[in-house]
Amino acid sequence: MATRTTTANIRAAIMTVFMAGEAEASNRRAANRSYARGGPDAARAACERRADQYQNAPGGSRVAVSQRGGRGGNYTFTMATGHYRSTCTASSNGQVIDISPY
Repeated sequence: MATRTTTANIRAAIMTVFMAGEAEASNRRAANRSYARGGPDAARAACERRADQYQNAPGGSRVAVSQRGGRGGNYTFTMATGHYRSTCTASSNGQVIDISPY
């Protein structure tokens, strides 16, 4: 019985690692699409730094997977950090206004 449980746990662990890799690959592909590349560089960079802090992830873990311009010159980015997502709003000069779970 213990062997079956151990084998099941190993299979579950392998699947978890595989799915994490798939999520990361999907995030990187989405980040290269035109709808994720828009907006000012300062706003994107500020949201990227803040998303890593927000998800308590190492620097460089996140990618912007979508972007939309908002009212008053602010931009909203959907940030992906592994399989977690957050929404970040920043001004065009790079000041983060808000970040929240997606």
